[in-house]
Amino acid sequence: MIQILEKQAVRSQAMPVSVAQYHRLCETGIVSQRTELLRGVILEKMTKSPLHVYLVRWLLNWLASGVPAEFDVRQEQPLTLVDSEPEPDLAV
Repeated sequence: MIQILEKQAVRSQAMPVSVAQYHRLCETGIVSQRTELLRGVILEKMTKSPLHVYLVRWLLNWLASGVPAEFDVRQEQPLTLVDSEPEPDLAV
């Protein structure tokens, strides 16, 4: 999905969006909540198949039961970085 951004012709025409700008666009409803910010570009999230949902839930339970208490296992929560705010399926 993000490979198209590696093409210089496409990248040069795209205006990067900061995380703060992305938040404002979401708050005002200009940008759908079904998006995420990756390397300054707003992308629509992919739909999830039933198998995907099942496997993520299974992995979450497996990780939660085996990860030490001082670690946090997160599911589908935004991870704010310098130029991105992805929502990984799982993060530890």
